[in-house]
Amino acid sequence: MDSFARFALQGLGTPAPIAATQHLVVTGLYRYVRNPIYVAVAAVIFGQTLLFGDWRLFASGASSGSSSTCSG
Repeated sequence: MDSFARFALQGLGTPAPIAATQHLVVTGLYRYVRNPIYVAVAAVIFGQTLLFGDWRLFASGASSGSSSTCSG
């Protein structure tokens, strides 16, 4: 939530490309990671993989993470 709030309030935009940010956000997790929202989603998917023991989730998370980082 912190990353999304910083993106909207400090960057003056939204994650949607149609309303891109007006300012570069370099505070909070953005100081260390280019896309902390993607990292959080990947962490949730991989956590579910460990919790449920279903390795198909791992493959799904790996494929969705690679496609989202390659598009930008």
